[in-house]
Amino acid sequence: MINVSNGSCVRRLGVRSTKAAQARNAVAALAIALTTVLFTSLFTITASINYSYQQENFRRAEGDAHGTVKNITWEQAEQFRRDPLIQNSYCRLFVGIPHDPPFNKSHVEVSYMEPNGAPHYFCAPVEGALPRESTVEAATDTHVLALLGVEPRVGAQFTMPVTLDNGTARPHAIQRTFTLSGWWEYDSAVPASNVLLPRSAAEEICALSNRGQNSMTGAWNLDVMFQSAVGIRENLGAVLGNYGYQHTEAGAENYLDIGVNWGYTGERISGNFDPMTFAAIVAILLLIIFTGYLIIYNVFQISVTNDIRFYGLLKTIGTTGKQLKRVIRRQTLLLSLVGIPAGLLLGFVIGKQADAAHHGPALLHPRLRVLQSSDFYRRGGVFPADGVSLLRAAWADCRQGFPGGGGALCRNRTAVREEKRQTDSQGRRRRRIPTENGLGQLGEEPK
Repeated sequence: MINVSNGSCVRRLGVRSTKAAQARNAVAALAIALTTVLFTSLFTITASINYSYQQENFRRAEGDAHGTVKNITWEQAEQFRRDPLIQNSYCRLFVGIPHDPPFNKSHVEVSYMEPNGAPHYFCAPVEGALPRESTVEAATDTHVLALLGVEPRVGAQFTMPVTLDNGTARPHAIQRTFTLSGWWEYDSAVPASNVLLPRSAAEEICALSNRGQNSMTGAWNLDVMFQSAVGIRENLGAVLGNYGYQHTEAGAENYLDIGVNWGYTGERISGNFDPMTFAAIVAILLLIIFTGYLIIYNVFQISVTNDIRFYGLLKTIGTTGKQLKRVIRRQTLLLSLVGIPAGLLLGFVIGKQADAAHHGPALLHPRLRVLQSSDFYRRGGVFPADGVSLLRAAWADCRQGFPGGGGALCRNRTAVREEKRQTDSQGRRRRRIPTENGLGQLGEEPK
């Protein structure tokens, strides 16, 4: 049997057979593209939802650092941050928490943050800048300024009460006056507001503390970022172990407390990972891949069936089954080169647009902010007390406050029944004359 080199002939047949049925191949390429769009959009939307979910968790966790080494000295922080496992780090010096009015019902923390760490705590000024060293400047959010009755204006003066945490010793309350160097919008999803001081001012205030056991004032926290968000606790343990510390035996001399950011999906999965979870993930991926394969296979099956006469002709002139498969494979590759890249690009665009629509403005009235999609993550759902602050505005003016008017919400049923009963002897009906409080008063209807 003679082996003949016919690779170029088979390639030419594949290309020409593809060109011969342009309409049919266009439909096949479109089917491939749509199948790719389906799965690309699915993965894009899933990734976007996970990103949004993590961002909301970071706000509730008050930062997006992978982990934190707590209550250490500056020398220890400088030692740990040189570890090769740590990709990025930033330190925070805790000063105190104001407990006196007007902060007795709001959680506010006064501290110094390294400039590269402030954005990770969602403390990036929209006006002005972070406080400069060797000054009496401070930066904070609009909520703190509102409690103090200070206009958010760079250069404004405000007096801040601070309670120093002395641990087992008696707390020490002081007051300091600062110049506003910058401010940012208050985010209701973040549990604590921050007042950021220069390091010099923070250390000067911390020196006034009579530090006792477990005192937080004057303690440094080191926030770290690793290469991956998977295995954060193990990486923190490795960093501490490299310098003779541990985080498992509380009370030991070499014990240091750590914090792991629970907002990362990778850390939560790795912390609760089990064979059943792994099997479920693999099964879902295989199902998606197999579904895509069946869709594309059926498209080509129909396409090949339409070419049965052409392939039969090739068979009669001595073309082997192996060569026919190579011709079909060549057609498959050509159509995939057209359909798959187009489907990937279009699927990515559709997925991003769907995610943008998901996080866009709510269809409800803008004052009902508790019902917006972003606030479902922040508040963990709608609670019975949500929106109570809106009722007063709706009551004061029944024409505003809610879509379609708030009259139905503001009507007092008892007052309505009383109105119907109050008629005079001549049957003249009394009407309600609206007043500022929205309740109205009864008056005689003119003839």
